[in-house]
Formats: sequence, C-alpha cells, structure tokens
Amino acid sequence: MSVRDNKKTGEIPWSNLLEDSTTLDCDLQYVSEFLAEQEPYKTTESDGDPKIIYNGRVDLYKDSWAIRLWNNMRNIRMITCEITCVLLNNALAKDLAPAARECMKLNLQETMQTLSKLGDDILATVPQALESLCITSKSGSANQSFDGNVSGGYMLTWGLYMVGKSPAATSGARQWIIRLLHDVFMNAGLSISLQIAEHIMRIDETAKYDSTPQS
Repeated sequence: MSVRDNKKTGEIPWSNLLEDSTTLDCDLQYVSEFLAEQEPYKTTESDGDPKIIYNGRVDLYKDSWAIRLWNNMRNIRMITCEITCVLLNNALAKDLAPAARECMKLNLQETMQTLSKLGDDILATVPQALESLCITSKSGSANQSFDGNVSGGYMLTWGLYMVGKSPAATSGARQWIIRLLHDVFMNAGLSISLQIAEHIMRIDETAKYDSTPQS
C-alpha cells in the first residue's frame, strides 16, 4: 500500500515512510556527488589550534559560498538520516522476522555511520569558515584559506547545532562544539550561539545519563 493509497485511515505506514526517507537520502547523495564535481574541496591534516581544528582535520574550499553549499546539503541530509534512525528504531521495537530484523539493524548501523561522517565533514569546515588564514599541514606546507569575514559565525551555527544534537555524536565532539560556540559568542557576539551551546549541553547530559548502567 502506498502513502497515497492509505487515505482511509489517515495513517502512513512506517514502512512507506522508511522507503521515502531512504529515497530522499539517495537523492541527496546524488547532490553531494554533483557538488564534488562542481565545488571540490581538499582534505588536509593540521597540527594547528585544537580549539578550532577538530581531530587534526582541515578541509579547504574555494570560497565561503562553497562551504555554505556543502554544509546546507549536509544539514538536510543529517535531518533525513535522523528521521531514518527514528523509523528504524521504531521498526526494531516491533515483532519482526529474524531476517528483517538483521536487515534493519544493518540499515541503522549504516545510517549512523553516515551521520558520523557528515558531522566530521561539517566540523572540518570550521577553521576556514572562522577565517583561520594560515593552516600548516603535517607535511609542513602552508595552506591559505579564503579571506572571509565575521559572517563565519553565522554560517556555522546551524551546522554545529546539527552535529551537536546528532545521535551519532560523541560526548567529546559535543564538548568541543560547546566550547567553540562559547568562543563564537565571545568573539562575534552571537547570542544564538550561547542558546545552541546550552541546548547541546542538555543533550549531552541526557545522553550520559541514558548510557549510565542503572542499578
């Protein structure tokens, strides 16, 4: 039964929603492949300031517009993946045949891996977006980023929020994002960054509580 054929009950079966979210993610994957051809970027390793460089990775883009394009696509894809995770977890809570359950578990694992990668990709845009003009790679060569402006803080806030609230984010990543958002507030005066930091703090506290073994 399709979504459009299920008008009598007014409910949409989770299997149809899962199919729709999977199709949408495939479309977004195609968009990312198109962007890779039109707006390629370079991934480098750096020994620079760990306050703005997460796990030593810095991605270099042609300009701020390219960063916006890529991160907007990543944000949308993260939303789609989070929806998929909710649907898969709901499905796994049901009585499924063993083969179907294993398929759902594998799908959930792959979706979480996609979320993790998208988050890492967004965090790797931070140095250039925040105008870290000279980034020295581990090979010893200096890479110049674009000469941007204070709008980098605005450009990053939504992406940092998406990564911070992601179910695939580690506590370490959330703490790094929280510190960065406080720095953005101190340097750029963006009050929204403090609000986002507080929300991510609550998410991190809840995640720690949920992962604590109950006596």
